[in-house]
Amino acid sequence: MVGYDRLQPANSDLFGFSGEIVKVEGQIELPLLVGKSPHQAFAMVNFLVVRATSAYNATLGRPGQNLLRAIALAYHQKMKFITPCGVWKVKGDQLQSRECYATALKGKNASEALPIELQDLRDETRTMISQPAEDLIPIALYEDD
Repeated sequence: MVGYDRLQPANSDLFGFSGEIVKVEGQIELPLLVGKSPHQAFAMVNFLVVRATSAYNATLGRPGQNLLRAIALAYHQKMKFITPCGVWKVKGDQLQSRECYATALKGKNASEALPIELQDLRDETRTMISQPAEDLIPIALYEDD
């Protein structure tokens, strides 16, 4: 494995996508560049290295997102981040995501799979309106207001 000698010790284990414990081999700091010029963000990110079969090459967790000053929008499969040219985004591919998920589940029992249920809510006529749990008390922010 190229760069295996660059692994630093990491004393933590991870939970896999289906809940199993995955032993961490070590961690490595790598440069990460997201976006396309001139809308790019760069960070040196610590990645945890595991020896496991996976449909993914890498996953970017909260520490990496924080270094990029990024916000991940899982539902929309987008990640927005700050660049010198302003806020930019990268977008995922729903079909490829489904293929990765299916690959990750190969060899698993159906009971271990995360159930996905599609619902069409476009015809939903009910409108949910939030109500306060208790009476609200006005608080003055300024003495003369």
